[in-house]
Order: sequence, then structure tokens, then C-alpha cells
Amino acid sequence: MNQNAGRRASHRVRVSIPVSYVQTGRAKGNAEITELSAGGCVISATDLDDRGPDVFLHFRLGQENQEIHLRARVIHVNLGIGTGLEFGLVSPDGRELLRQQVAESVGSDTHPH
Repeated sequence: MNQNAGRRASHRVRVSIPVSYVQTGRAKGNAEITELSAGGCVISATDLDDRGPDVFLHFRLGQENQEIHLRARVIHVNLGIGTGLEFGLVSPDGRELLRQQVAESVGSDTHPH
């Protein structure tokens, strides 16, 4: 199915997080993060170019609703599913917030709120 699945370095969880995105000179808009890991995500938008420049993402995470700004590269675009993105350089604080969100989502998989 997904050739990259065996190489994934961090656990991935299903989420529903509003995100805004910009791919310089190409697509921009608002979407939803549907899957998240400490190293990347899948967003519901499919208008990104997998041969284009990096994508800038802006979203909020954590109990304090902290704003996250990330740069990512497009790994794949699947029409009807979304776009897989791999995060570029992430600050230590940002990486920790991502890990916490994934850990909380893993813990709540069996007990949805």
C-alpha cells in the first residue's frame, strides 16, 4: 500500500486539527490535519504540488492551544484522501508539543471524548 510505511520513525494517530497552509507560488488555504506524528502529518488538502517548494503550516496544539509554525515537504498527494507531509526543522519545544499530542491521542483512541 504505502511504500514509506516501513520507514516511518514515529507513531501516527488520527486527529482533527484545523491547519492553514501555504506552498509559495502555488496553493494556499485552510484544511484539516487528519493524521499526525512527531515527524509529519496528513492534511485533507489535495491542491499541493509534490514537486513544488516546501509547505508552511500553521496550527495550534496542546492544552494551552500553542501556535505551531512548521515547514514541511510534500511526500505524496492522494486525491480524495489528502497530502502526506514530512516536517523539516522543528524547534525542540515544537517537537515536544507534537510528541505530547500524539501520546494523548494514542491514550484516547479507546476512550473518545
